[in-house]
Amino acid sequence: MGKRVTGGSVRFLSYVPHSALPEWYRAADVAVVPSVGKEAFGLVNVEAMASGLPVVASRIGGIPEIVVHGENGFLVPPAKLRKRLPALLIRLLADETLRRAMGERAAETARRHFSWQRTADRQLALYRGYSRIFAGTGVMRENGGIGYG
Repeated sequence: MGKRVTGGSVRFLSYVPHSALPEWYRAADVAVVPSVGKEAFGLVNVEAMASGLPVVASRIGGIPEIVVHGENGFLVPPAKLRKRLPALLIRLLADETLRRAMGERAAETARRHFSWQRTADRQLALYRGYSRIFAGTGVMRENGGIGYG
């Protein structure tokens, strides 16, 4: 499935089908997301956190909105990845108490902020806000939808 290095303790994978992701997350101790380019949101962070994994990721794009440094994972500036990433991984892998506590907080963050119910509630609030903005402008349709014609 992947290329083994360092005595079989690390695997670098290419494509993994979405249906296989839960199995891989269950087998992991920590998720590492060292993005160096643009990263709008980073769904992989939420998926890993929902599986109870602490995340070590780049402090870039939308990742800091999900991963809280020192709470549910660690954030590293992209320019400092080479220097800081190994030390943070060793720290998490060597300290089971810290790893489990961060993993539990990660799972709680995912449940609290990214459940389907929470997502639907935020989307509904957004639509209601649009309805208030467009009310009386002639853009509202009789059925409550937005648009001309």
